[in-house]
Amino acid sequence: MDMNRRDFVTLAAAAVVPAHLAAQTSGAQTGAGALPLKIGMTDWNLGRRGDITKIALAREIGLDGIQVSLIFPDDGSLHLRDPKIQAQFEQAALENGIQICSLAIGDPGKSRLPLHTNPAAAILLVEAVEVARSLGTNNILMPIL
Repeated sequence: MDMNRRDFVTLAAAAVVPAHLAAQTSGAQTGAGALPLKIGMTDWNLGRRGDITKIALAREIGLDGIQVSLIFPDDGSLHLRDPKIQAQFEQAALENGIQICSLAIGDPGKSRLPLHTNPAAAILLVEAVEVARSLGTNNILMPIL
């Protein structure tokens, strides 16, 4: 049976959400150490990588968190590598009650690919770690394609 990503996510949600709700109503989640189920999404699935307005959209559709993308604009601007832009993203997350739960390395450009063999990727990784730390997350999605 062929299945696309959208069908898979729909089926997975149909299986997980009722089980979570049943556990909450039965009191199974009230014990010490129980973690609430939080749902987040990548900014590119909300419309566009590196777009600060997707933080507000995440709140509007009821998400708890968002994975933001470290992008490399054609104009050479630093985007999230700029502390001023980082502060804007942090402020937007705070104002909207959304957690920046992870950082994705967007399209790093041909000059840094492939990441597993190109020495320029080391600089990219150091920058990503610094940005993630500044945004309050320790999760980084690194494309190794």
